[in-house]
Amino acid sequence: MCNLLSIKKQNILIYKDKGVEENSLVNTVKFFKERIDTSFYNITYVKSNELIEKDWGKNTKLLVIPGGADVQYDRALRGIGCHKIRRFVAEQGGKFLGICAGAYFGSRRVEFALGTELEVAENRELGFFEGKTVGPILKEYVYNSEKGSCAADILFKPLGIRFFSYYNGGCTFIDSDDSQKDYEVLATFHDKKDIPSIIKRNIGSGTVVLSGVHFEHNTEALKKSDSLETSTICKTILQTKDQMKRAIEFILCKTLGLKTVD
Repeated sequence: MCNLLSIKKQNILIYKDKGVEENSLVNTVKFFKERIDTSFYNITYVKSNELIEKDWGKNTKLLVIPGGADVQYDRALRGIGCHKIRRFVAEQGGKFLGICAGAYFGSRRVEFALGTELEVAENRELGFFEGKTVGPILKEYVYNSEKGSCAADILFKPLGIRFFSYYNGGCTFIDSDDSQKDYEVLATFHDKKDIPSIIKRNIGSGTVVLSGVHFEHNTEALKKSDSLETSTICKTILQTKDQMKRAIEFILCKTLGLKTVD
Protein backbone atom coordinates (compact mmCIF):
# COMPACT_ATOMS: atom_id res chain seq x y z
CA MET A 1 0.00 0.00 0.00
CA CYS A 2 1.26 3.48 -0.89
CA ASN A 3 2.05 5.66 2.11
CA LEU A 4 0.84 9.12 1.09
CA LEU A 5 2.87 10.70 3.90
CA SER A 6 6.05 9.59 2.12
CA ILE A 7 5.11 11.24 -1.18
CA LYS A 8 6.68 14.60 -1.89
CA LYS A 9 4.10 16.56 -3.82
CA GLN A 10 5.03 18.07 -7.16
CA ASN A 11 3.82 21.48 -8.28
CA ILE A 12 1.35 22.36 -10.98
CA LEU A 13 2.14 26.01 -11.65
CA ILE A 14 -0.51 28.23 -13.22
CA TYR A 15 0.76 31.52 -14.62
CA LYS A 16 -0.87 34.57 -13.02
CA ASP A 17 0.55 37.87 -14.17
CA LYS A 18 -0.03 40.75 -16.58
CA GLY A 19 -2.03 39.69 -19.61
CA VAL A 20 -3.83 36.71 -18.05
CA GLU A 21 -7.58 37.07 -18.51
CA GLU A 22 -9.39 36.73 -15.19
CA ASN A 23 -12.11 34.31 -16.34
CA SER A 24 -9.51 32.11 -18.02
CA LEU A 25 -7.49 32.04 -14.82
CA VAL A 26 -10.51 31.16 -12.66
CA ASN A 27 -11.59 28.43 -15.06
CA THR A 28 -8.08 26.98 -15.30
CA VAL A 29 -7.65 26.74 -11.53
CA LYS A 30 -11.11 25.20 -11.09
CA PHE A 31 -10.42 22.74 -13.91
CA PHE A 32 -7.31 21.36 -12.23
CA LYS A 33 -8.70 21.37 -8.71
CA GLU A 34 -11.67 19.27 -9.86
CA ARG A 35 -9.66 16.74 -11.84
CA ILE A 36 -6.19 16.37 -10.37
CA ASP A 37 -5.35 14.13 -7.43
CA THR A 38 -4.13 16.74 -4.94
CA SER A 39 -2.51 14.08 -2.77
CA PHE A 40 0.24 14.11 -5.44
CA TYR A 41 0.26 17.77 -6.53
CA ASN A 42 0.19 21.31 -5.21
CA ILE A 43 -1.79 23.60 -7.52
CA THR A 44 -0.37 27.08 -7.17
CA TYR A 45 0.08 30.40 -8.97
CA VAL A 46 3.38 31.61 -10.38
CA LYS A 47 4.38 35.10 -11.52
CA SER A 48 6.87 36.16 -14.16
CA ASN A 49 9.52 37.29 -11.66
CA GLU A 50 9.34 33.89 -9.94
CA LEU A 51 9.83 32.05 -13.23
CA ILE A 52 12.82 34.27 -13.94
CA GLU A 53 14.44 34.44 -10.51
CA LYS A 54 13.60 31.21 -8.69
CA ASP A 55 14.70 27.60 -9.13
CA TRP A 56 11.14 26.35 -9.68
CA GLY A 57 11.74 23.55 -12.17
CA LYS A 58 13.08 20.80 -9.89
CA ASN A 59 9.80 20.07 -8.10
CA THR A 60 7.36 21.06 -10.85
CA LYS A 61 5.38 18.61 -12.94
CA LEU A 62 3.45 21.03 -15.16
CA LEU A 63 3.52 24.71 -16.11
CA VAL A 64 0.23 26.09 -17.44
CA ILE A 65 -0.06 29.35 -19.39
CA PRO A 66 -3.80 30.25 -19.58
CA GLY A 67 -5.77 32.50 -21.93
CA GLY A 68 -5.26 36.24 -22.14
CA ALA A 69 -2.89 38.47 -24.09
CA ASP A 70 0.17 36.71 -25.44
CA VAL A 71 2.07 39.93 -26.12
CA GLN A 72 2.28 40.69 -22.41
CA TYR A 73 3.51 37.16 -21.68
CA ASP A 74 6.27 37.68 -24.22
CA ARG A 75 7.32 41.04 -22.83
CA ALA A 76 7.48 39.70 -19.27
CA LEU A 77 9.28 36.42 -19.97
CA ARG A 78 11.42 37.11 -23.03
CA GLY A 79 15.03 36.19 -22.36
CA ILE A 80 15.74 34.42 -19.07
CA GLY A 81 12.10 33.44 -18.43
CA CYS A 82 11.65 31.68 -21.77
CA HIS A 83 15.08 30.08 -21.48
CA LYS A 84 14.20 28.59 -18.10
CA ILE A 85 10.80 27.37 -19.33
CA ARG A 86 12.36 25.64 -22.31
CA ARG A 87 15.07 24.10 -20.12
CA PHE A 88 12.38 22.89 -17.70
CA VAL A 89 10.72 20.97 -20.53
CA ALA A 90 13.67 19.81 -22.60
CA GLU A 91 16.19 19.00 -19.86
CA GLN A 92 14.13 18.39 -16.73
CA GLY A 93 11.33 16.40 -18.37
CA GLY A 94 8.69 18.96 -17.48
CA LYS A 95 5.24 19.34 -19.01
CA PHE A 96 3.90 22.54 -20.57
CA LEU A 97 0.26 23.34 -21.36
CA GLY A 98 -0.53 26.48 -23.33
CA ILE A 99 -4.21 27.35 -23.75
CA CYS A 100 -5.31 29.93 -26.34
CA ALA A 101 -2.95 32.87 -25.63
CA GLY A 102 -0.64 30.33 -23.99
CA ALA A 103 -0.61 28.40 -27.27
CA TYR A 104 0.22 31.52 -29.28
CA PHE A 105 3.02 32.26 -26.81
CA GLY A 106 4.39 28.72 -27.15
CA SER A 107 4.88 28.84 -30.91
CA ARG A 108 7.72 30.22 -33.03
CA ARG A 109 5.56 32.93 -34.63
CA VAL A 110 2.23 34.58 -33.83
CA GLU A 111 -0.11 35.95 -36.50
CA PHE A 112 -3.22 37.25 -34.79
CA ALA A 113 -6.07 39.32 -36.26
CA LEU A 114 -4.01 40.45 -39.24
CA GLY A 115 -5.28 43.61 -40.90
CA THR A 116 -7.16 44.82 -37.81
CA GLU A 117 -6.33 47.15 -34.93
CA LEU A 118 -5.65 44.05 -32.81
CA GLU A 119 -2.98 42.74 -35.21
CA VAL A 120 0.00 40.89 -33.77
CA ALA A 121 2.66 39.61 -36.18
CA GLU A 122 5.72 38.73 -34.13
CA ASN A 123 8.21 35.97 -33.44
CA ARG A 124 8.33 34.22 -30.08
CA GLU A 125 11.22 32.65 -28.18
CA LEU A 126 9.81 29.39 -26.79
CA GLY A 127 9.29 27.84 -30.21
CA PHE A 128 7.64 24.68 -28.88
CA PHE A 129 5.79 24.66 -32.20
CA GLU A 130 8.25 25.51 -34.96
CA GLY A 131 5.63 26.96 -37.29
CA LYS A 132 3.14 29.73 -36.64
CA THR A 133 -0.08 30.04 -34.67
CA VAL A 134 -2.75 31.85 -36.66
CA GLY A 135 -6.07 33.15 -35.41
CA PRO A 136 -8.76 33.91 -34.63
CA ILE A 137 -10.17 31.01 -36.62
CA LEU A 138 -13.92 30.84 -36.04
CA LYS A 139 -15.07 34.38 -35.13
CA GLU A 140 -13.59 37.84 -34.72
CA TYR A 141 -12.12 38.38 -31.28
CA VAL A 142 -13.17 41.15 -28.89
CA TYR A 143 -11.06 41.62 -25.76
CA ASN A 144 -12.87 41.17 -22.44
CA SER A 145 -16.04 40.09 -24.20
CA GLU A 146 -18.04 37.00 -25.17
CA LYS A 147 -18.90 38.46 -28.59
CA GLY A 148 -16.27 36.34 -30.31
CA SER A 149 -17.07 33.13 -28.45
CA CYS A 150 -18.74 30.01 -29.82
CA ALA A 151 -18.93 26.24 -29.43
CA ALA A 152 -16.21 24.75 -31.63
CA ASP A 153 -16.85 21.36 -33.23
CA ILE A 154 -13.74 19.36 -32.31
CA LEU A 155 -12.57 16.00 -33.65
CA PHE A 156 -10.32 14.31 -31.10
CA LYS A 157 -8.16 12.06 -33.22
CA PRO A 158 -6.63 9.58 -30.70
CA LEU A 159 -10.10 8.43 -29.60
CA GLY A 160 -11.97 9.12 -32.85
CA ILE A 161 -14.64 11.16 -31.06
CA ARG A 162 -16.20 14.59 -31.55
CA PHE A 163 -17.18 17.10 -28.92
CA PHE A 164 -17.99 20.78 -28.59
CA SER A 165 -15.56 23.04 -26.75
CA TYR A 166 -15.65 26.70 -25.73
CA TYR A 167 -13.78 28.92 -28.18
CA ASN A 168 -12.83 32.59 -27.98
CA GLY A 169 -10.00 33.94 -30.11
CA GLY A 170 -8.09 30.69 -30.47
CA CYS A 171 -5.59 29.56 -33.07
CA THR A 172 -4.66 26.87 -35.49
CA PHE A 173 -1.12 25.62 -36.17
CA ILE A 174 0.55 26.06 -39.55
CA ASP A 175 3.93 24.60 -40.49
CA SER A 176 6.61 26.90 -41.79
CA ASP A 177 8.46 25.77 -44.90
CA ASP A 178 11.50 24.66 -42.92
CA SER A 179 9.84 23.48 -39.71
CA GLN A 180 10.18 19.91 -38.53
CA LYS A 181 6.89 18.04 -38.62
CA ASP A 182 7.67 16.15 -35.43
CA TYR A 183 4.45 16.91 -33.60
CA GLU A 184 1.13 15.10 -33.22
CA VAL A 185 -2.24 16.63 -34.01
CA LEU A 186 -4.47 15.61 -31.12
CA ALA A 187 -7.56 17.46 -32.31
CA THR A 188 -8.90 19.45 -35.25
CA PHE A 189 -11.57 22.04 -35.96
CA HIS A 190 -13.99 19.65 -37.64
CA ASP A 191 -16.10 22.47 -39.12
CA LYS A 192 -12.99 24.14 -40.60
CA LYS A 193 -11.75 21.31 -42.83
CA ASP A 194 -10.06 19.60 -39.87
CA ILE A 195 -7.26 22.09 -39.40
CA PRO A 196 -5.33 21.50 -36.13
CA SER A 197 -6.83 22.78 -32.87
CA ILE A 198 -4.75 20.91 -30.26
CA ILE A 199 -1.24 19.61 -30.79
CA LYS A 200 1.36 17.69 -28.79
CA ARG A 201 5.10 17.73 -29.20
CA ASN A 202 7.92 16.04 -27.32
CA ILE A 203 10.74 18.47 -26.57
CA GLY A 204 13.84 16.71 -25.25
CA SER A 205 12.66 14.66 -22.28
CA GLY A 206 9.48 16.71 -21.77
CA THR A 207 6.07 17.18 -23.37
CA VAL A 208 4.18 20.20 -24.66
CA VAL A 209 0.44 20.52 -25.38
CA LEU A 210 -0.84 23.63 -27.14
CA SER A 211 -4.58 24.19 -27.49
CA GLY A 212 -6.48 26.69 -29.61
CA VAL A 213 -9.69 25.92 -27.70
CA HIS A 214 -10.63 26.32 -24.05
CA PHE A 215 -11.35 22.71 -23.10
CA GLU A 216 -10.77 23.81 -19.49
CA HIS A 217 -13.69 26.26 -19.55
CA ASN A 218 -16.36 25.62 -16.93
CA THR A 219 -19.90 25.25 -18.27
CA GLU A 220 -21.38 26.22 -14.90
CA ALA A 221 -19.90 29.70 -15.36
CA LEU A 222 -21.45 29.91 -18.82
CA LYS A 223 -24.82 28.88 -17.42
CA LYS A 224 -24.83 31.94 -15.14
CA SER A 225 -24.32 34.37 -18.00
CA ASP A 226 -27.21 36.64 -18.98
CA SER A 227 -26.20 36.42 -22.62
CA LEU A 228 -28.56 34.36 -24.80
CA GLU A 229 -25.65 33.51 -27.09
CA THR A 230 -23.52 32.27 -24.20
CA SER A 231 -26.41 30.21 -22.88
CA THR A 232 -26.74 28.58 -26.29
CA ILE A 233 -23.00 27.84 -26.35
CA CYS A 234 -23.29 26.18 -22.96
CA LYS A 235 -26.20 23.98 -24.07
CA THR A 236 -24.26 22.93 -27.16
CA ILE A 237 -21.15 22.02 -25.15
CA LEU A 238 -23.19 20.00 -22.66
CA GLN A 239 -24.57 17.85 -25.49
CA THR A 240 -21.17 16.17 -25.76
CA LYS A 241 -19.91 16.46 -22.16
CA ASP A 242 -19.17 12.73 -21.91
CA GLN A 243 -17.03 12.78 -25.06
CA MET A 244 -15.22 15.88 -23.82
CA LYS A 245 -14.56 14.20 -20.48
CA ARG A 246 -12.90 11.27 -22.26
CA ALA A 247 -10.75 13.60 -24.35
CA ILE A 248 -9.71 15.63 -21.28
CA GLU A 249 -8.78 12.46 -19.41
CA PHE A 250 -6.61 11.41 -22.35
CA ILE A 251 -4.82 14.77 -22.41
CA LEU A 252 -4.22 14.87 -18.66
CA CYS A 253 -3.27 11.22 -18.12
CA LYS A 254 -1.94 9.81 -21.37
CA THR A 255 -0.31 12.94 -22.73
CA LEU A 256 0.75 15.00 -19.71
CA GLY A 257 1.24 12.06 -17.34
CA LEU A 258 -0.84 13.46 -14.48
CA LYS A 259 -2.66 11.49 -11.81
CA THR A 260 -6.36 12.36 -11.81
CA VAL A 261 -9.22 11.65 -9.45
CA ASP A 262 -11.55 8.76 -10.29
